[in-house]
Amino acid sequence: GRVDSVSSVNGRTALHLACLMGHEDYARGLVGAGADLFAVDGEGRTCLMLCAQNGHTGLVKYLYDVGGKRLLLKGDKEGASCTHDPATNGHIETLRMLLDLGGKELALWTGKNGRTSAQLATVGENVEALRMLLDLGGKELALKVDHQGASCAYFASFHGRLEALRMLLDVGGKE
Repeated sequence: GRVDSVSSVNGRTALHLACLMGHEDYARGLVGAGADLFAVDGEGRTCLMLCAQNGHTGLVKYLYDVGGKRLLLKGDKEGASCTHDPATNGHIETLRMLLDLGGKELALWTGKNGRTSAQLATVGENVEALRMLLDLGGKELALKVDHQGASCAYFASFHGRLEALRMLLDVGGKE
């Protein structure tokens, strides 16, 4: 069969599955055989996003090296970036690499619902991820609100994340 054949169940290719499971040798082989790095699954997720979601840092770097910033800055159907899941799930090394590659643009990325990776890190109580994001996005990121008007500080208060709230107040002030 074709290297880019798609499953009718979830719209994923063999490359999507290799990346989801962290099988770097298989992913490299599929890319070498011409697999489409920019193919999206049924949720609009790229192979790089699936690697990032599961903390497969080495594979993320390989895909970036092959696909470049265009692959890194591709959002899914909900507008989520490749940093949303690592920030939520606490994949710190993967998040660090993504932010090193994508910079402030990636740190400030907002999904269609207005949510940022910093807001998701706050909800997930991933203080280290929140710190990395705030180091790049600063006050601008700390004060961003989603489409319902909720900020990182709102989520920290709602979910009882005192350490995150203190960090946010240090960066964003009392605004």
